[in-house]
Amino acid sequence: MPIDFHAEQNRYTYATREADPSWARTIAAIVNPVGRRVIDVGCGGRIYSHTWMRLGAARVIGIDFSVQMIQTATEGLGGVLNLFFQQGDACATTLPSGSADIVFARALLHHIADLSACTSEAYRLLAPGGVYIIQDRTPEDVQLEGSREHIGGFFLPDFRAYWK
Repeated sequence: MPIDFHAEQNRYTYATREADPSWARTIAAIVNPVGRRVIDVGCGGRIYSHTWMRLGAARVIGIDFSVQMIQTATEGLGGVLNLFFQQGDACATTLPSGSADIVFARALLHHIADLSACTSEAYRLLAPGGVYIIQDRTPEDVQLEGSREHIGGFFLPDFRAYWK
């Protein structure tokens, strides 16, 4: 059963843990985040936004459609500078064009009805030479073929052998 991201009782669902250290190592191997401007689309309760800052990003803006998630993300930051959160639509963030060196979307695409609009928005946000990182949720997800129910499978066929 899908989680209701707008419900008060689910407010802390994506805020009470840290990103796994192996995630941070993998990201650092893919792209150097030091001094980069990152937009975390579908940021939830800040898990990955906060980790981007710890990896040395110059600025991170987390966007999420849920007021509950944004309220949770802004709690308890303890003076972390240049980490911001705002409610927004992944397909129309209202952020300026070219304002990111990295656009990051983790476990987001299966929530999006209009993939074309979502990816167009991500590319609009990227500065020249920027990187768009789409991360699926689990190794098991990577094994699934692409379908209407699992669109990530269309993006990940090159990585299936890696996870076997």
